[in-house]
Amino acid sequence: MIGDIIAFSGKDLISRVIKTVTWSNISHVGILIADNEIIESTVNTHQIGVKINSLADKVKEYNGSIWQLQLLNITRYQQNVLVDYLLKQQGSIYDPFEAVEAGLVKYL
Repeated sequence: MIGDIIAFSGKDLISRVIKTVTWSNISHVGILIADNEIIESTVNTHQIGVKINSLADKVKEYNGSIWQLQLLNITRYQQNVLVDYLLKQQGSIYDPFEAVEAGLVKYL
């Protein structure tokens, strides 16, 4: 359903570091914005920043576990507001320093 969180637990080095530093089983998340599209912020050889990707392609290529965390009691209006906001984020630059800072907040 639109608005659902897609949670990833990768097996690569970066994912293991993220999971260790954050004490979490989750290394990455995206949000479902259409039947087969997620919006996510990524840093890899093909993409840097907030992008829309095919969920089917992501599932096919991902090395790790994936969960769909369903939002409950979200109205169509709330879905539309969320998707409109997320679409405005497309193209924003991924800030790896901010990501590290967010992971370290629990230690401060």
